Amino acid sequence: MGRGGHRYPIEHAEGRELDFASLLWEALLSDRSPQGVRFRSELDGIFLRWRRLVDVLNSYRASSWNGPSSDLQHLVDSLKSLTVPTRVVYPRPHSTPEIEAEIAERSGIAAAAIKEVCGELITDGRYVNDESKPILSEATRSFTLWQNQPFWDANPGRRHRYSNHPYITRYICDVEEFCSLWGLKAWWAVPSIIDSHFKRESMGEMPPLSMYLRGLPRVIDEHSIVVELPELDERGSSCFTTYWRDDSHISPAEIQIQCEKKIGRAYSKRASRELSRQVTPQLESAKNSMMECGWTTAPNSSLSERYRTHAGWVANLILNPEMKYEEIWPESSDDKRRAHQRSCANFARLAKLNLPSRNVKRSRNLHHW
Repeated sequence: MGRGGHRYPIEHAEGRELDFASLLWEALLSDRSPQGVRFRSELDGIFLRWRRLVDVLNSYRASSWNGPSSDLQHLVDSLKSLTVPTRVVYPRPHSTPEIEAEIAERSGIAAAAIKEVCGELITDGRYVNDESKPILSEATRSFTLWQNQPFWDANPGRRHRYSNHPYITRYICDVEEFCSLWGLKAWWAVPSIIDSHFKRESMGEMPPLSMYLRGLPRVIDEHSIVVELPELDERGSSCFTTYWRDDSHISPAEIQIQCEKKIGRAYSKRASRELSRQVTPQLESAKNSMMECGWTTAPNSSLSERYRTHAGWVANLILNPEMKYEEIWPESSDDKRRAHQRSCANFARLAKLNLPSRNVKRSRNLHHW
């Protein structure tokens, strides 16, 4: 870790790319250029196809559908699972309160009749003879048909077929094609759009990844930091122990403030340097061990704003793949332009995004249903 790295809080790296992806979506949808307007328009077109998809899911009541997965990595797979051929009945059945009331009345009569037949054919939990079981099965079938007869009379000529719900495949393919055409080559691109469509009905229109689950919950550990005091405190102790949590911000200066409260006076410059000498290796050791387990340094507020600026640059690169770097940053010097390019490449790496090649013409041939 670099000099002063212990002054930043740390966080687990799993799913961290979604933080940068969220900034990129925000930049893409806030772009007011003609390309940005076109981007939003095509994305709204995808949403209209999602509305048709929901109509299909509600109409046929897919038995395996329990709503979208909260895990982005499994969201697309949960939708694709519905493409397994299922039995669909047509024309769509209809009913009325009068029909449902008659079926309910017949249901009570049929249940009483079946119970009476069971009493005649079963004694002490056993059939009275070998013919009792088929007789009971036939009676149950006949009473069930009679019970539901009002529904069948109101829906004659019903048929069935097997459907793999092609609307689902078309919708997913259109989202994938949209991301491919706009150069959004990242694992989170397609599921984040689908996730935003499902949340749009309940939460309103928001950019993708406005709310998301980043990895699994992590246990936050405590680490003890032991400091030798320059003199005894009021309890006669020569050491001070403080506890530092994985997700908290702590520095030698903060620990020094706690030590000064313990001894009741301010530290001298020499004592302050000694405290820093004791504390820094302990903080570094704890953070290095956690980074080996997948934790990373979290950006502070100023760095977060810088990433937001970089997201705007990357959004410009995505929306304008035919533009040269000189056209994107016309007022920058060559050195500054190269620094901007490195910043964009670093942002794309953190977001796990493959930036499109420059000077590539893009066609717009999204098919319509």
